[in-house]
Amino acid sequence: MSINETPKHIIITRTKPGAVKTALRAEKMGLIPIIIPAAEVIAKDFDVDIEGVQALLVTSSNAPQLANFDEHLLSIPIYAVGDATMEACITRGFTQVISAGGDASALAVLIADRLNPEDGKLMHLRGDDVAGDVGGLLRACGFEVLNAVCYATVANPEFIAKINPTMQENSGYIMFHSPKGAERFNAAVTEHNLQNWCAICISEAAAQPIIAAGFQEIRIASRPNEDAMFDIITP
Repeated sequence: MSINETPKHIIITRTKPGAVKTALRAEKMGLIPIIIPAAEVIAKDFDVDIEGVQALLVTSSNAPQLANFDEHLLSIPIYAVGDATMEACITRGFTQVISAGGDASALAVLIADRLNPEDGKLMHLRGDDVAGDVGGLLRACGFEVLNAVCYATVANPEFIAKINPTMQENSGYIMFHSPKGAERFNAAVTEHNLQNWCAICISEAAAQPIIAAGFQEIRIASRPNEDAMFDIITP
């Protein structure tokens, strides 16, 4: 079966709980979602000292969804990399949330434009592995950026066990929401399973690890968000 025939499956490799929301959206498009996260996220205990911190920043919805925050953090302005991360912050209870609507570079530009390094430090609520170097970009602009690692990302053992038979038995699309997820996929998959699959990548960086994997087609979103990923999927 090729991706031009029905039914069309869509494999979602992003971590939970975000993968569940993606699956619901795919179902509304008439697709058959298969959730196989390439990694798992685990909340970590962390101590933060907010003295002198003028704003927080987050580059993933995992931080507001998983971290155990002290309530006093919720009133500090928080800058989110995109709209989905902004929504996660609002749901968690943050009261001053600003979205950059893009990637790490867009977030750094927004913060540098709106804030002054002399007004205080920035705190990045993040995992142990992040895409993009928003902290480095902001430090180059004169900001002091603190890292608060509030969750860890670890390989999902079920992904390695399930991804090859799932791709062999079905056809359709597979979504890559991050370069790291694409790297984990590339390390686990066998080439003969990919002829009937189209890769949907959130960015050029997410596409790079799978360029030579053997997909029938690789499509790259015009903007680094899930809306743009779904824009290039034909149900």
